Amino acid sequence: MEDCLAALRQEVDRLDDQIAELFLKRMEVTGRIGACKEELGLPLMDPRRELEVLRSAAAETLDEGRKLELAHLFETVLALSRRDLRRRVGGNDPGPGYSRCQRAEAAARQPVERPRVVYQGVAGAYSEMASLRFFGEDCRCQGLPTFEEVFQTVAQGGADYGVVPIENSSTGAIRQVYELLGRYECYIVEEMYRRIQRMSDPAYLHTVTLDELMDNVFEGKPAVIENLLYTGAYILAGAPKIGKSFLVAQIAHHISTGQDLWGYKVHQGTVLYLALEDDESRLQRRMFRMFGVEGTSSLHFATNAKMIGSGLDEQLEKFVREHSDTKLIIVDTLQKVREAVSDSYSYSSDYEVIGKLKQFADRYGVCVLIVHHTRKQPAGDSFEMISGTTGLLGCADGALLMQMEKRTNSKATLEVVGRDQPDQRLYLSKDQESLVWVLDHAENELWKQPPDPVLEAVAKIVSADNREWEGSPTELAQAIQTDMAVNRLTKHLNVNASRLLEEHQVKYENKTKHAGRRIRLTYMVVEAPAFEVIE
Repeated sequence: MEDCLAALRQEVDRLDDQIAELFLKRMEVTGRIGACKEELGLPLMDPRRELEVLRSAAAETLDEGRKLELAHLFETVLALSRRDLRRRVGGNDPGPGYSRCQRAEAAARQPVERPRVVYQGVAGAYSEMASLRFFGEDCRCQGLPTFEEVFQTVAQGGADYGVVPIENSSTGAIRQVYELLGRYECYIVEEMYRRIQRMSDPAYLHTVTLDELMDNVFEGKPAVIENLLYTGAYILAGAPKIGKSFLVAQIAHHISTGQDLWGYKVHQGTVLYLALEDDESRLQRRMFRMFGVEGTSSLHFATNAKMIGSGLDEQLEKFVREHSDTKLIIVDTLQKVREAVSDSYSYSSDYEVIGKLKQFADRYGVCVLIVHHTRKQPAGDSFEMISGTTGLLGCADGALLMQMEKRTNSKATLEVVGRDQPDQRLYLSKDQESLVWVLDHAENELWKQPPDPVLEAVAKIVSADNREWEGSPTELAQAIQTDMAVNRLTKHLNVNASRLLEEHQVKYENKTKHAGRRIRLTYMVVEAPAFEVIE
């Protein structure tokens, strides 16, 4: 077999030598043709002759797949011939095609601000993705069944621009599109390249460069309770019977009513409390003792729920869809919604169970607070006391660890850690009448970033009287009178967009449109309406 392979390779090498020799001879002949055309005053390019060459090449085989491959090969050869001819004669083509291009260039118009765009294909196709990427997410685009309908619509004034593929990864140049360009006298104004073949490869690894990373604007995680709870999956762990359920009930009540908690700003919204170790009678007594008879329709309780992976996702999804302002879901406790497959869980199973709740939290932009127990034995790191493996904490976005020195003592500590928030230790005491937890003091002062002059300057552009500003990055740099390079300015704002919104109530948007990169600033503070009492 090795001898056979070697012989075949020798045959391929011999054929490659012949192909190379014939290609060089062809380029020599086409060069002489170009010289003759120049002498006779004939146009360098002859589309009909090129079409004949392609048809003749395709006729060499009956295999449809091979026809496409031959067409691709000869399209490449013809393209190289055209480039060589232009190089040899200096690109002076007196033919009608050249004149047509000159007329088109003279009649070129300025880019349309909000263009009407048509593309070949259906919604979700690569052509639509290219349209939105190039013209911006707010462009008006419509899919059409065929390439020709795209050209007809643009030529007749039904659209400002058309988006069509001119090359693909399997067959190369798409001849039909090039033929339609000539027939309808349309012109390519911009090209985009999409790595379709690479992305469809099973081994494809998506990467971004540091430059690309800085060009993106990422929204910060919305706070549910600022500096305490954010969207994502959090674990609240503590020993049994130390007041965890009272604490989560207190958190739930504050979020549902919008009352600040211990001086931390609360963002009001609907709360779902899965009190799976209680019944409705006990919940009634607890909430009455803590908050009296005043209720709220934004706090919902459930004492029964399905298991994770066996219907709980569907239950939570239905609730969130019915209550679009949901901020917090409390699962009390983890063990009540977890399948008991064994007495001891592995790291992977722990990670998976929290991972499913985290996926849900991230998908719907809510906070899922999971109540869990701690071990009895002490640990070097207090968070190692959380029952189970480190997979629980490893997957969670944050954790709150509640501890009491003595059960007879009404004091407790609450340690708070999170991926994107400061670590803290809160010292709490329980009001013996209401059983509400009161903050005595915090051990760690919350760190505040120093003032950012750039953000402060940008924030001054918009106000309650002038709520919106839009312009190019250069215009923004001029408006705030900064010496910072325009490129550095946009990247600085991309990174600090969430801070600009949080500290100055200014929403920052940076989008690429056909007319160029556009920045929009929006003042997000809504003034309270004024009311008059009339008789």
